[in-house]
Amino acid sequence: MMLALGPYFFSWFTASYQNKTESRSYRWEVQNVIGQFPLYQYMGPGEQDLKLDGVIYSNYHGGILQIPLMKATAKQGEPLMLVDGLGNVLGKWVITHLEEKQTTFCSNGLPRKAEFVLELKKYEDRQSHVLLELLK
Repeated sequence: MMLALGPYFFSWFTASYQNKTESRSYRWEVQNVIGQFPLYQYMGPGEQDLKLDGVIYSNYHGGILQIPLMKATAKQGEPLMLVDGLGNVLGKWVITHLEEKQTTFCSNGLPRKAEFVLELKKYEDRQSHVLLELLK
């Protein structure tokens, strides 16, 4: 297993991703001061994004069922636990975008190859923040 997002597993036997892009932002607020350079105040972490680009071949293991499974997982509309292949829990994430490109078709119209782009955002709820503060 490469990653597990809730009930969905990314692996060489299902949907494997070829590219993984992580992005983080940090919030800084500006305080304008007359006659001086602006002052900046760090407000904490911003959004954390994850983008997975991959390919699925219909004649290989899970085949064409993989993208419908991703869609079903996304339609749940719930934050999902993300765990990497080493067992590290990466927290809760939400699916914000799923793109599919089908190419090289069989005579019945089924694609032999489907490329996907899955975009996720880190999900933090109020209870998690309160619990972390209590544990400090």
